[in-house]
Amino acid sequence: MTDTTTDPAHLTFTATTDAVGTHPPPEPANKSLPAWYQMLSSSTDALSGHHKKSTVKMCMPFGDALKSGWLLKAPTDIEFTNHPDDDRVHASVPSTETDSDNVVTTFPVEQPDREGNSAFLLPNAVINTQWEIQTPDGYSALVVPPINRSEERFTSLGLFAETDTETGVFELPILVERTPVMIEEGDPIAQIIPIKRSTLLDDPVIDSYSPDSKMGKIKHHFERFNDVRVGFYRNELWTPKPGGRNFTSYDAFQDHVSMDADSQATVDDRPDLVEEDRPFLPDDAKHVFYCREKFNEAVPKPKPAETHIPDGYGEALRDLGLGTETHPTAKWAMDAMELGYIVELDRPLHISRDPENGFDAFHAENEGENSFHQHLPEKIGDAHRFSPMEILNVFSQWSVVMEHGYSNFYSSPINHFQRDHRSFSGIVDADWYQGEVNIPGKFTERSDEATLSRGAAITQAIPLQRDALLQYAVINDNDT
Repeated sequence: MTDTTTDPAHLTFTATTDAVGTHPPPEPANKSLPAWYQMLSSSTDALSGHHKKSTVKMCMPFGDALKSGWLLKAPTDIEFTNHPDDDRVHASVPSTETDSDNVVTTFPVEQPDREGNSAFLLPNAVINTQWEIQTPDGYSALVVPPINRSEERFTSLGLFAETDTETGVFELPILVERTPVMIEEGDPIAQIIPIKRSTLLDDPVIDSYSPDSKMGKIKHHFERFNDVRVGFYRNELWTPKPGGRNFTSYDAFQDHVSMDADSQATVDDRPDLVEEDRPFLPDDAKHVFYCREKFNEAVPKPKPAETHIPDGYGEALRDLGLGTETHPTAKWAMDAMELGYIVELDRPLHISRDPENGFDAFHAENEGENSFHQHLPEKIGDAHRFSPMEILNVFSQWSVVMEHGYSNFYSSPINHFQRDHRSFSGIVDADWYQGEVNIPGKFTERSDEATLSRGAAITQAIPLQRDALLQYAVINDNDT
């Protein structure tokens, strides 16, 4: 038997017998970037000012999230239409598939009627991905909808799956809201980010700071740098993340790592900065949410993500009969929803549009100091299939500081099924950068007017230890 104990931690994707040589394997997200992002220029002459000219291509948190982990692909073409006999959606696959039930199953669902931006809907179909997923000991697979891709045909259910101990073909629940819909073979249907469970940070300190405190002085120091140095985060604070790579066999993987023993190491040195330059952590704290003292009593504090789950949602998922004994899908969905903390909107935000007058009629407002700003469509480029896109950047008063080696993954709140304002995701190196949390999001076309309430979930903040991010995957596309 081959000794694998000295190999770098890696994923293993194993094809089912039906999928051997026929269905697209999972692919590193950094190797499967959407065309609009690849075509996007780093700056645009349509905007003025050195800070404003850069596009989302130069937003490192946006790009890091987009490129993280692996993409699960649709195993074949799947068409969803109205079911002729009941309220479920009907799924069909090409006639070359011997049994469509082997690929996708559907079921009727009575959706909850909830007010607000977080709808907490239920899936109505399950896709058999045709692949088994095996993570190293101690790792779970965080499964989320394809990140920052503005998918509107369907939404995959977020999961935190214990794929180190639970084996079998991975089945992905999805919600199809509009029919007819065609998902083409090879389309991304979910994104997998393996997370080492022991590295998750719990119970952060929630604190405030005054201008003359150590934290206040450090923030002033960094804000001044950010004002005068173009690309300050990108050029001086950002840490490159390991890009994913697939190997077609375990032998090929071993050959690679034996030739490049240090290839898994991340670049995490900042020669121009010293420990005293890093944001301030109180003694014995690994994770702190900071707010300016004057706002401390006025804004909602970050809350454990589990407190945002409505009563009965877990039971409703379990009643659908998703998964098996070895794949407890409903539990995995709840585990994903409980990761990290939710940052909330600190005051009501009213958003409206006038469809007859196009993008210029998009408008947002709230009382007092604005906690948002609109991004012009040039920021995301004309090649995006939903351009011109109405993008609203929502701010909070909270900064996040973590111990050295940690980044914060800001996710669209998992399984909230955001309705009117749908957050994008980003990965911020919270050990060096202490700016306030701000999350851009797309104003969807579900309505022409909406009000996001105080306390609405803006983003879900999940800690990631950079050295524990996986770089390699072995693809077992054979039946031996």
